[in-house]
Amino acid sequence: MKNMILSELYKNVTLKYLIVVFISMFVVISAYSLLFESAPIEEWKENAQEMKELQQEGILALSKESGEENYDKLIDYFNGIVSTIDYCLKNNIPYNPSNVYYFMSRTTNLFTIVIFLCIYLCSRVYSVESENETWKNLVCCGRNRNTIILGKMIFTIMLTCAVFLSYAFISFLVGLFRFGINGNDYIYVKMVEKSIVESNYIVDFFVSIGLSLYKTIFLIVLMTFIYFIFNNDKIALIVPISTFIFAGKINLLIEKYRWKKLLPFHYLTIDMKEVFIRSNMIYGFIIVLLLFMVIMSIGISLSFKHKEY
Repeated sequence: MKNMILSELYKNVTLKYLIVVFISMFVVISAYSLLFESAPIEEWKENAQEMKELQQEGILALSKESGEENYDKLIDYFNGIVSTIDYCLKNNIPYNPSNVYYFMSRTTNLFTIVIFLCIYLCSRVYSVESENETWKNLVCCGRNRNTIILGKMIFTIMLTCAVFLSYAFISFLVGLFRFGINGNDYIYVKMVEKSIVESNYIVDFFVSIGLSLYKTIFLIVLMTFIYFIFNNDKIALIVPISTFIFAGKINLLIEKYRWKKLLPFHYLTIDMKEVFIRSNMIYGFIIVLLLFMVIMSIGISLSFKHKEY
């Protein structure tokens, strides 16, 4: 198995490959950092007070349009920000500090790009065999077919973990260079179900990585399943990406049915906020996606076992 994984590493990862992936992530994250203003930590109270006044002006303006459901939701949202700022000012906890930890927490907004990148890179693990017509060589070299496919699947999981860890490292480097430690404040305050909760930027960042990583592994198993069922690289790439993009809409279509929680679409849409609100959801998230991955893995093994090359 070790030799199989090393073989995949030599076939799929080159110096040029690593440079392109790292530079791409660095450029995207660096460009994203320009959306955030760098300010001394000493100014956070002044900036928070200005933000509070803006929210209060918004509340006042929207209150004149009372009765509209969307306006009422906005008023609740602005009130939540005001309450959060008040709590921060009272307890001397910097509100949206301009530092590396805050920036890292915001880079979770780019996780969709990372997920798509992982799906593409992992799809190459299989498509390269089709392009070079080397599947026959693999199955004729004396290795068990289950060992071959297991080695490839383990390699794709390792590759996905490496991409996410690289993303975290580059996010830290860019944030450190752009904003610095700047007060070393990694505790922050957020509103959860109309209650103010103190949390940790670093912990939340890695929990978000964990959620996205697990979703990505599910999508990669789905990609592998589709590849061996249809024997088509493009379909194998399109299906998992489309599943992730439209999971929210599909979940809305089946919202009224109780069995929606037995399908993966419900869990592909969850984020940190939902985990905080409904902590028991994490068990369903892990179990349901794992169950589907096991079923698809069995399908992959059976399909590959009976293929002729």
